[in-house]
Amino acid sequence: MGEPSPLPSPLDDVPELFRGALARELAVGDHLLAFVCTPVRVSVGRRSPASILAFTDSDWIVIQQGPRGALDKTRCGYADTMLIDFMTGRLHACLRIDFVFAGGLRPLAIEFDPALEGVYLGALRRLLNALRGARTVAGRESNECPPLVSRWPAVLPRHHLWCDGALSPQVAFAAQENELVLVSEEIGSSPPSGPASGRIATYCPLSRLEGFRISNVGILATVGLHLKAAEVSQTILVDIPAEHKTAVSGFLEAFLRRKR
Repeated sequence: MGEPSPLPSPLDDVPELFRGALARELAVGDHLLAFVCTPVRVSVGRRSPASILAFTDSDWIVIQQGPRGALDKTRCGYADTMLIDFMTGRLHACLRIDFVFAGGLRPLAIEFDPALEGVYLGALRRLLNALRGARTVAGRESNECPPLVSRWPAVLPRHHLWCDGALSPQVAFAAQENELVLVSEEIGSSPPSGPASGRIATYCPLSRLEGFRISNVGILATVGLHLKAAEVSQTILVDIPAEHKTAVSGFLEAFLRRKR
């Protein structure tokens, strides 16, 4: 009787470009739960590097290929992850993670083809589940899925305010069970009649949200959201029309009560 065939490794499905680097990054006892890859992409003169986003029981790992072929590696524990931006548009899309590094905050952006939005929504769902401590079974995440940004209920109507020669996007505040979500349009310097270039959804985990403060600046009010991860603090500033100050304050107070 011959020797039994070895069981397939999850690494066998990783593209060859990243397989060796990811194998070296995985420590003894690490379980590769899932990964998502994107190839090099050039669109409208903009180059997005090839990348892989991988998940283990306690960390996420990103490996990106630089313009000269070198592989840049980033690894971070879920406990050190502050917040996540998910940006989608007609020509470009991006998943950005803010995480604690060397006593400060560092952003990491993964650009991908908008056609892969559904794939990266799955990666976003897995990352959010890990941040809230949800367990995965055999690499499967829980059934709760972040809804598409176009379907989110919001405390504010979605429109923009043209003030003092600058366009200030009015952010929609939405609440999932474990995340505060800020949804806004990514706008350039064109007036409100011009087309928006994309939509940004910022996920603030409830476990990271410490509090908020609202201050008036003329006809605008500025909302300061205070977050903390691994003893590192971050404040997100959001401009809203001052007339919505009371509504936003009540919404955020109700959301923060879930921590008690």
